[in-house]
Amino acid sequence: MNDLIVVVGEHNLKVDGDEQAFHDVKEIIIHKNFDVKSFENDLALIILIKPVTFSKKVGLIKLPNENMTGLHGEIATVLGWGLNEHQKVASSLQEIKMEILSERVCLNSFALSRTKINGLTSNHICALSEKSDSATCKGDSGGKLIP
Repeated sequence: MNDLIVVVGEHNLKVDGDEQAFHDVKEIIIHKNFDVKSFENDLALIILIKPVTFSKKVGLIKLPNENMTGLHGEIATVLGWGLNEHQKVASSLQEIKMEILSERVCLNSFALSRTKINGLTSNHICALSEKSDSATCKGDSGGKLIP
């Protein structure tokens, strides 16, 4: 895994920060049921060679329970460096608050907007911003959604 490095504590891609640390990857374990067509189980575990040092900018996030039950109605944070409104890669980490929707509400919302959804399953999490002009960043598929 010599060609992959994990950076923690990064906030602005144009500025080297004091909290920024680089970690070599020992192993990547891709979810055994990952489906490249539907992106179902789009999850991997990255094992680092050395442990991460936690700080004000580097910490743990709480994962949802195994069945992801009880999440709908919760407000989640989505983070990423995808494309901004000018179709350029954002230099600062972008953040948006989104409400997690139930599967039924998600399917109805997409049907009303005439947006086609292929293969939505109970393993997917559907979220919507209250701001009509806000969405997750393009080019950052699989970005971080933190309930």
